Amino acid sequence: MRPIDLMVFHLEEVRRRSIKTWLGVPEGHDHWRPDKEAFSFIEMVRGIWKRDTQYLQLLRSKGEDIPDESLSEPSLTTIPQEIEFSFAQRLKLLNGVKSLQPLDLDNQRITRTTGESQPLSEFLLLIAHHEAVHTGYFMQYLRMFQADRPNIWD
Repeated sequence: MRPIDLMVFHLEEVRRRSIKTWLGVPEGHDHWRPDKEAFSFIEMVRGIWKRDTQYLQLLRSKGEDIPDESLSEPSLTTIPQEIEFSFAQRLKLLNGVKSLQPLDLDNQRITRTTGESQPLSEFLLLIAHHEAVHTGYFMQYLRMFQADRPNIWD
């Protein structure tokens, strides 16, 4: 398997498991949060898929500081609707990754506005890592809510 294909597979697997977790929220409780300062279930889902837009912008610009091109967002509705709305952005990100050349992974660097610079390969792995961490938070939320937690270890 080519390195680019591995990156895409990794991103797809993390998202698949995230969606299983997101759909574990009992109906009618999408806006629950463990405390007033925490994200709600639905805000966490929105935050994850919004990052796809930002990651794609960083990928296209090679990390240069560019104006935010976030899409117009509907009101927070239900988690299934959030998931449905997120598919187009995720597909754009995956297609952006698929368009890369293997040499780009080591030769291209992403430099963020903070000055932090990293190889493209590391940046792509950290996209999945960020989402996986939030999936762990989400599972903890479900535990706190005393809801059944989906088995994401298939």
